[in-house]
Amino acid sequence: MLNKILKKEKISILVENWVCNLNFKWEWGLSMFIEFDWKNILWDTGQTDIFLENAKSMKINLDKTDFIVLSHFHDDHTWWIKKTNFADNKKIIAHPRVFKEIWDKINWDYEKIESEKVYEISKNIFFLWEIERTTDFEKWKYWKDKMLDDTAIVLKTKKWLFIIVGCSHSWIVNICEYAKKVTNEDKIYWLVWGFHLLKMIWNDYSSDEQIEKTIAYFKESKIEKLYPMHCVDFEILAKMNQELNIEKLATGDVIRI
Repeated sequence: MLNKILKKEKISILVENWVCNLNFKWEWGLSMFIEFDWKNILWDTGQTDIFLENAKSMKINLDKTDFIVLSHFHDDHTWWIKKTNFADNKKIIAHPRVFKEIWDKINWDYEKIESEKVYEISKNIFFLWEIERTTDFEKWKYWKDKMLDDTAIVLKTKKWLFIIVGCSHSWIVNICEYAKKVTNEDKIYWLVWGFHLLKMIWNDYSSDEQIEKTIAYFKESKIEKLYPMHCVDFEILAKMNQELNIEKLATGDVIRI
């Protein structure tokens, strides 16, 4: 019983496109601090030092990080890793493509975990590596880049899956289906972060068919909590809000598991 009391499992949003109040700063980017299964994980670092300032405001000591895990190589998720100093060397987990893109720009030592398959951070935390792309309605490319490095983290409890994505360049339904396959668990409790459903900026980047079928998938899967953030257009957020149980969180918010 004491262990359950002491074990505070939560996700703190260090960087997102919005802020929950003016005590925090925002930018186009992502970073969060995950405390789960007795591990502390820094998931992405945004593109400036804002995540460091916000962590300090939230009284989070990033030197307690056990693993830095990078969702994909884009600057709004990885840039500041090149300039961040910790009290000791940290382990960084990422797809090989991420290290190829950024490693030569990092001027200090880290333990590099260059995963080429699903990596178990603990018995209940999974780094998915390359996402199998199986849907027939989700595009399989990012402009001219297949973005094979785009991945996710899955937290597993006895009954549920909690899926944490980065930008979902490999597409959100693909990620959900692969997470279920890897963990042999069929029930997703909640899904959080960038779903990459965009029309306004990139024209028809997400087709109407893809948006409709993605929302239908969420309904059919009976996902309890959806937290779309970062790369989801307002128009699509509004549509999801009408049809699904979503909650829009922002920098400074905390999700308690």
